[in-house]
Amino acid sequence: MKKVFLCILLVFTALNAKDSLYYLPKESNIAVKEVETLLKESKKSIDIAMYNFTYKKFAKLLNDSVKRGVRVTVILDKKKALEEKKTQYDYLVKNGIDVILLENKLHIKMAIIDKKSVIFGSANWKKKSFKSDYEILYISDDKKMLSRFNHIFKELLQEYK
Repeated sequence: MKKVFLCILLVFTALNAKDSLYYLPKESNIAVKEVETLLKESKKSIDIAMYNFTYKKFAKLLNDSVKRGVRVTVILDKKKALEEKKTQYDYLVKNGIDVILLENKLHIKMAIIDKKSVIFGSANWKKKSFKSDYEILYISDDKKMLSRFNHIFKELLQEYK
């Protein structure tokens, strides 16, 4: 009986797993809304590794998350963060967000929300990436995938230390 229950639970979990793939800019509005929702509904943590972060809307949502008591950590490419005129680096730091600048080229684009959802793909967190560039954005709550992304984020943190 226990095995039957476990099988039913696994099937139910697999069927309810959330996997969404967005083709930008065509599906930009839907993708932005989903990212906004995940950021607004975060409860414990937001871990981001991003090459280029200039999207003010997302930066403000991270600030709102910190005000709600969510721990936010952002890892950025040092060279890009210091060269990019529109970067949100200063805004994030000014608002108490833990920002880490990596020396080695960081070309990853990912965000992990509450260690339960991951957002990744080719899109930097720039308005242009969502509104006019051809990009893909994938959002998943697959446990195996999340485990791997959480491990990658921990490795990036270790690289900094």
